Amino acid sequence: MTSLIEYSQEWQDQYRLDARLSRAEIPARYRDRTLDSFQVTAPAQRALVERLRDYTTTFGEIDGFTAPNGILIFGPRGTGKTHLMTAVLQELIRAGRKGRYLSPADWLTEIKSTFGKSGFDEDTERDLIDEVVRVDVLLLDDLGIGKVGKEWEMEKIYQLVNGRSGNGTITLITCNQAFPNELAEHVGERVTSRLFEICRIYNTVGWQDYRVRFQR
Repeated sequence: MTSLIEYSQEWQDQYRLDARLSRAEIPARYRDRTLDSFQVTAPAQRALVERLRDYTTTFGEIDGFTAPNGILIFGPRGTGKTHLMTAVLQELIRAGRKGRYLSPADWLTEIKSTFGKSGFDEDTERDLIDEVVRVDVLLLDDLGIGKVGKEWEMEKIYQLVNGRSGNGTITLITCNQAFPNELAEHVGERVTSRLFEICRIYNTVGWQDYRVRFQR
């Protein structure tokens, strides 16, 4: 009887985990990414992977209202930023948190889709913002991608980042622009100032593009 109860509990736990991972909307190509599967070829890469590994095991001890509990990684394309951050996101989900992967560009497009000839649907826009402000762990992948930010886009990104700062929730970020000055040109100085407060900042500057590395 005990073994049946234990099996039932394990099945329920796995079912809940699978549901949380599914709701995270992580792109299919990144769902199998782990910190262990990241191919390290340089000391700087090894050091960052170890810092991220430590983070996933101690994040529960961090008070998001008194110390940075998020992570921002900036650097050139193709250096593995999304691999690393989706791996961290999935680890935190496995630890019991509700998480979400989000492309800021796609999210802004979704908000714009609420606009109509007579204006915009304020309730729908509010729901789209609240949904990502409240989730326990949010990964913003490729923040600042595209043209230099428009005032409206900067304001929406600020509402998102500022809301999460106020909640003390965990925000993970990847961006290609140098932080903070270059990123500020795309999302505004108010956003980068807030990111200084809520994120630990790392970079992949000088890392080789993995697409070149593995073609040899």
